[in-house]
Amino acid sequence: MIPESEEIPEDTALPEIHVQVGDAGIALYADEGITGKGTKEYPYVICNVKQWFTVMGENQKNQYNGNQSSGVSKYIRLGADIDLSGESWESRTLTAGLDGNGYELSGISQPLFNVLAGTVKNLILSNVTITGDGKHVGAIARTVGADSQIENCYISGSLATTGNCAAGGLIGQVQSGTLEIQNCIVNAEIENKDNNNRESLAGGLVGSVKVKNGTQLNIMNCIAMGSVSTNSGRGAGGLVGGQGKTVTINKSAALQEEISTNSSQYYVDRIFGYFGDYQVHVVGGRNFAYQGMRVKCGETLLDKENDKDRKWPELHRGESVFKPDLLTTNFWKNTIGWGSDAENWEFAANQLPTLKMQRDNKEVIIFSGADIPEYLEATETKTGSVKSGETGIAGAEITFKKGSSEKKATTGSDGTFSIDLANGDYDVTIKKTGYITVRTTVTISDADLEALNFTMETNPVSMLSGQTVTGTFQTTDADTVTADGKIALTYTGNEDLQAGDFKLSSEEDGTEYDGVTILGVDNTENESGIKIQFAKSLNLGNTNKITLYVHYKGSSIGSIVLKKKVNLVQLAAPADVKWDETVKGKAVWSSVAYASGYKVQLYKDGSALGVPVTLGAGETGYDFTAQIAESGIYTFGVRATGDGSTYGDSEEATIEPMYFPSRP
Repeated sequence: MIPESEEIPEDTALPEIHVQVGDAGIALYADEGITGKGTKEYPYVICNVKQWFTVMGENQKNQYNGNQSSGVSKYIRLGADIDLSGESWESRTLTAGLDGNGYELSGISQPLFNVLAGTVKNLILSNVTITGDGKHVGAIARTVGADSQIENCYISGSLATTGNCAAGGLIGQVQSGTLEIQNCIVNAEIENKDNNNRESLAGGLVGSVKVKNGTQLNIMNCIAMGSVSTNSGRGAGGLVGGQGKTVTINKSAALQEEISTNSSQYYVDRIFGYFGDYQVHVVGGRNFAYQGMRVKCGETLLDKENDKDRKWPELHRGESVFKPDLLTTNFWKNTIGWGSDAENWEFAANQLPTLKMQRDNKEVIIFSGADIPEYLEATETKTGSVKSGETGIAGAEITFKKGSSEKKATTGSDGTFSIDLANGDYDVTIKKTGYITVRTTVTISDADLEALNFTMETNPVSMLSGQTVTGTFQTTDADTVTADGKIALTYTGNEDLQAGDFKLSSEEDGTEYDGVTILGVDNTENESGIKIQFAKSLNLGNTNKITLYVHYKGSSIGSIVLKKKVNLVQLAAPADVKWDETVKGKAVWSSVAYASGYKVQLYKDGSALGVPVTLGAGETGYDFTAQIAESGIYTFGVRATGDGSTYGDSEEATIEPMYFPSRP
C-alpha cells in the first residue's frame, strides 16, 4: 500500500479496474490479463482458455465482448495456441473480427460462432470434431447473417449434422449479406446424415447459400480436401453444396477423395453440388478438381465429364487435374494462377502450396504444403527390412508419418515388408514386443535403396505372458484404501532398473494410465518385478478388470490383466448356540451385529432334516419341537445372513448332538 502522502511513480504497474452498470447496480472488476482496447487497430488479445471464456463463455456480458449476452462486437486477436478440447461456450454472433494471428484453436466440438457478421482471418482450427444437433454446422460459424470475410484460415477434422440444415467446412449456410472467402484450406470429412430431401446439404467450404436478394458468395484461392457426403439433400459439392443461388468461384481447387449422395445424380458434383433446376449456378473460372475424385450416387460411380446421355455443367465440376500435376509449382503458380500472390503462398516442388503470414516481422506457417493427404501423394511401392543382426524380425510394425498422413506396414516371416510411399521425409516408428522401439527420421528417394532397411536391438527386459494382478478389497474399505501387486519380469541387463523407466497404458500405444502407481522395481538374482499399487476407487468397468500394456523405456514388453476383487465382509458366526433350557426342542442363539437374518437347519443322526428355516434379523430362536417326533440324535446349525451388498453370510455355528426320545 502506498501512503496518501506519497506520489505514485509513473512507471508503477496498477491493475486496470472496470466499471459495469447493470440492473443490480454498479460492479467493479479487474481485467483478466487481456490486453488491448477491442478496436480493429488494438484488438483484445487472448492467450488461454480462461480468457477465451471471458469473451465467449455462457452468461458473460462484459467489455471484452461489447457487453453482449449473445454476441461479440469487439475485435479479438489470439496471442497463443489454445486447446479447447472438451469445452463448450455461448453460441454468439461475431459482428467485429477474430484475428487468429497464425495461432491454433484445437479440439473444438462446436462452431466458433452461431452467426458470422464480421471477419475471421489468420486462424488454424485443428482436430475439429463437430456433430450437429439439427442445426447448420461450420467450423467458423453455423450461418452468415451480414457482410463477412474469411481469409487465410486452415481447418482440419470432421463435421457432421442431421436435420433440415447444411454442413460446410467453414460455414453451414450463407443466409444474408455477402461472404468473401479467400486463401483458405479445409481438410475435413463433412457429412449430412439427414433424410430431408431439400435443405440437408453439404459442401467442402460452404454447405448452402439461401436464396435471398443480395445474398452473395465469393470464393477465391481456396482448397478443399477430405470427403463430402449427403444422405438425401439437394446438394453435395466439393466447394459448395448448393442449392439454387449463383455463386462466384475463382482459382480454387476441390481435391476431395470422394463426393457422394444417396439422393440423385443431379445433387452431386465436384465443385457445386446442385443441378436440379438445370441451371448453371457458378460463375468464375480456373477452378479445378482432382481427377481421381470419386463422385457417387448411392453405389454408382458417376463420370459426368464423359456422360453421353446428359450434358452436365463444366463449371459445376471444374477442370480435371491429375495427381502428378497437383504437386508441381507450375500448376499452382501458372495453371491455376496463384503465382502473383506471394504474400500469402509459398510454392515448392512435390508438395501443395504453403499458406503463410507475417507475425511480428516473422513468417508463420498456417498450412504446410508438405501436409499432403495420403490419397493425393504420388506413391511407389517401396521394400525394406527389419533385422536383429543378420536375422529378420517377423511381425514388426513400422509406422511412417508425414504431416497428418500415416501409413503402416508389418514385416513377414523373413523380416521384409513392402509399402506404397511417396518420396520425402518421414518420421518412422518401429515396434515389436521384445525389442527396443526404434524412432528415426528417413528421407525416401529413388536414389537411396537402403533407406528402408532397419535394425532393432533385443530388449533386456521381458515378462511372462498371461499375468494377472489382483487387488483384493472388502466392501467396507474406504475408496482410498490401496492394494499392492507385482508384475514379474526377466532382466538380462547389468544396470539397475528404475521405476521411471516403466509405464503402464490402457492402450498398446496409449498415454500413461494414471489409475495405477508404480512404487518401485525389485531386481535381485532370484526375482525381478514391478511393484504397483491402486486404490479401491479405481473404476475398471462392469467386469472389474482391464488389460494394461507394459512399456520399458518406451518399448512394449507385454501386457497384464489388472483385476479388482471386492469381497463382502463376512459376518461373525452366532454365539451362545444351544437348546433352550425351558422349551426342549427350541434352538436359541445370540444376535449378530449387521445380520439381515438367520438360517437354521435341523439335523438327525448326522443328516439334514427338512430345509433350512429363514428368519428375520430380530429372531434369535426357533422351536423344532414339532419336527422332533422320533427318537434319535439331533443337533442344529445356524448362520447369520448378510445383505449381499456389504455383508456376506457367516460360517455355520453348531452344537454337540443330543439324544431325544420319541414323544409319547
